[in-house]
Amino acid sequence: VVTGCQVDNPLGYAKDNDNKDVAIPSAYFKALVGYHKSQSVLGVSSSRGSYAGIAFWFSHSSSGSDYMAGKMTIDQLEEKLGYDLFVNLPSVVGEDKADEIESSIDQWWTKH
Repeated sequence: VVTGCQVDNPLGYAKDNDNKDVAIPSAYFKALVGYHKSQSVLGVSSSRGSYAGIAFWFSHSSSGSDYMAGKMTIDQLEEKLGYDLFVNLPSVVGEDKADEIESSIDQWWTKH
């Protein structure tokens, strides 16, 4: 799980306990790679089990509880952020499988 915030275009600033300006994030994100020891997900499996990925982007100004509205692939989130979130994944499952995990959203995420 990777969690973070986007502060490139802050919504404003707040003061911390030392009276220093702290940027108010414009958005938050979360990326997950799930591991299923005995279940095949996306047909991606290795001797260690199966993997699936998903990411989310939440605008700070949005409201509501439908977190699935912000779902996207890990690749889409990485493109938005400009960096790689799971740099070690290819060494675990191989380059092709890592690409598959990061470029699709399996139904497993929406069923559980």
